[in-house]
Amino acid sequence: VSDYDLWPAAAQMMLFISSFFGGCSGSTTGGVKIIRLIILIKSSIIYLRKSIHPEMVQVVRINGKPMPTKWIQMAQQFLFLYLMIYVISVFLMTCSGMSTYDAMQIITAFLSNVGIGFGGFGPTDTFNSMSDGAKCVAIADMLLGRLELFTILVMLHPQFWEGYFIKKQSTKRYRIL
Repeated sequence: VSDYDLWPAAAQMMLFISSFFGGCSGSTTGGVKIIRLIILIKSSIIYLRKSIHPEMVQVVRINGKPMPTKWIQMAQQFLFLYLMIYVISVFLMTCSGMSTYDAMQIITAFLSNVGIGFGGFGPTDTFNSMSDGAKCVAIADMLLGRLELFTILVMLHPQFWEGYFIKKQSTKRYRIL
């Protein structure tokens, strides 16, 4: 372990970028994960080919097996949702008085659940100087990153809790003859 704030800027940028995509499918890090990145790259290449040759039939294959369209759509939806939460979180951090640079690298650290920060929040510093509002955003992002976005967002949906806490309305009506 070393003070990566002393590394060259290009090495720090590589570390920052790998925070988004560094985790493997079984990893407990948050982020987009390598398998989703592979699916997105392969589906983008096929989409470009189909733009040139509209009648072409080609599917995304992982380890020689065709990927169901549903999985490709889920990877795309995950990336969209991840980026939307990232942008909203960075905005909320900047509203708390933080610089854009600090907000971006802090949200990357928490949402990707890798924990590395740069500058005033780097390896030799702490997150104590953050305001309470910024800490709440960070806590939410850590939960979203650690437990995966879909898991948390599904749990927030009222239909998930039907039958547990919310009683279902009976649609059956009995007639007396």
